Amino acid sequence: MNEDPSDTATDDQILAAGRHAERLLIEAGRPVPVQITPEQAAPWFRETRDVMLRAEADGTLRYCDHLTAPQPTVVLAETPDRLACWDCYTKAQARRLCHLCGGPAGTQSLHGGVESVIRGPAAVYSRVLCDSCANPAGSRGTFGNG
Repeated sequence: MNEDPSDTATDDQILAAGRHAERLLIEAGRPVPVQITPEQAAPWFRETRDVMLRAEADGTLRYCDHLTAPQPTVVLAETPDRLACWDCYTKAQARRLCHLCGGPAGTQSLHGGVESVIRGPAAVYSRVLCDSCANPAGSRGTFGNG
């Protein structure tokens, strides 16, 4: 197998960017990304990944303007046909919408929003839900509110 050394180097950089993204998540106190096979992952991840891969294959995948070299990238479930850089992902948190109801997810508040994070080999995939969609039973206690 005579692989081109520059292809190997690029692949190594992309994989290193994925590992770097995981470290950034952990350092920022964000959820530690789950590492599982696509077949084991939740439906939202498979759907998001499928859209991203189709967009990549047909040339419609959009890239954040800040992505100029292999670096940590994030695929947001609400815009699966776009790769975001780490800074744009971080800045977007305050205005992300719930993946289920479309309302504000509240990811910047201490008790608002629930984020699921899965790390692929090169990118982090992220989905947010508002507190109501993430906890449909709410905090009503065992017997409800009345």
